[in-house]
Amino acid sequence: MTAASMYQSASPIGPAGSPPIDTRVAIAWLSLFDALLQGHGAYRSITGNRPDSGCACYNYAIDDPAERREVVRELCLNRGSYATIAFGLGALKQRPGPGRRGSGGDVAAVVTFSVDLDLKGCGLNKEAAREQAMTKSAALGLPITAIVDSGHGLHLYFMLRAPWFMVTDDDRLGYSERQRFLADAFGGDHICDLARVLRLPGTWNCKNAVNPLPCSVIYHDPAALTDPDLVTRLPKAASKQTPTMRSRSMPDAGRVELPTPPSDAMAGRLMARLKRLALADGSLRLALSPTLCCASQSHHDFAAICALLRAGLADGEALHVARAMRESREGAVTAKNARDDYWSSTLLQAHNTLT
Repeated sequence: MTAASMYQSASPIGPAGSPPIDTRVAIAWLSLFDALLQGHGAYRSITGNRPDSGCACYNYAIDDPAERREVVRELCLNRGSYATIAFGLGALKQRPGPGRRGSGGDVAAVVTFSVDLDLKGCGLNKEAAREQAMTKSAALGLPITAIVDSGHGLHLYFMLRAPWFMVTDDDRLGYSERQRFLADAFGGDHICDLARVLRLPGTWNCKNAVNPLPCSVIYHDPAALTDPDLVTRLPKAASKQTPTMRSRSMPDAGRVELPTPPSDAMAGRLMARLKRLALADGSLRLALSPTLCCASQSHHDFAAICALLRAGLADGEALHVARAMRESREGAVTAKNARDDYWSSTLLQAHNTLT
């Protein structure tokens, strides 16, 4: 089955000189996720990520189709400002404040599992990766509802038969554990954050402004729906992943031993020096930003460590700064910020990307 016809008719809007947005595709895609959440008073966030100057956040009431259309149209009219337009996978229990997209704690319900496959450097083209994902899906007995070509990779969606409401901490933990299982099973990035965003079909991947690539739905089977409890009955993922569908080979489950952080005195001098350098370096300004400048906190952490390593910082210095900045953005040391395995994996990914 190919993508449904509702994803294939263009109605482009956008400023002159920027790739046009297909509003019909964007609205149809959001409507697919919103259909199961009618009558629950939830909200959805959409973000526009600017290359060097932060992230614009929009939101709409899921019960209000007119508001959804207006938000998409406003994003389209500002299209020239954004390298990425993405939508929040989780439905929010209340409308977030101005300039905010909501955190995992604000998510009231989800209607999908998802896997993000980054294909750069993995040795597979998109068609081969798609076939491999479909084969794996069949072996697990877990149907793929939709596949999105994100420009440089594929996004796999496993839609649920009914919303999974985040009532307790066990619900949130259960979602994260199932997302982690799917990431390991399909060789994707770990996207376990309830507030995670992914590229919106109908928009463009403009990481390379000279060669923008469309984000489009390439497969959709609306009858392929998943029981949330099915994932917990699947076998555990292997402790080590092969690189066949990963953009980077990650030995030892994708972790390295964390280096020693700088002393308090050294850290103070380091931050003072970085703030001076950031006046003339946009990538360092992103690394030191007190607000989220990427599609997610994890993306921001990765981009920050890459920028800090390029600036010549040692591993321990780069990790100290990235952790401190995440704490500043979130207002506290969250569970993820305290996880050494997360930071060691992010550091390894940054080194593999820069080499």
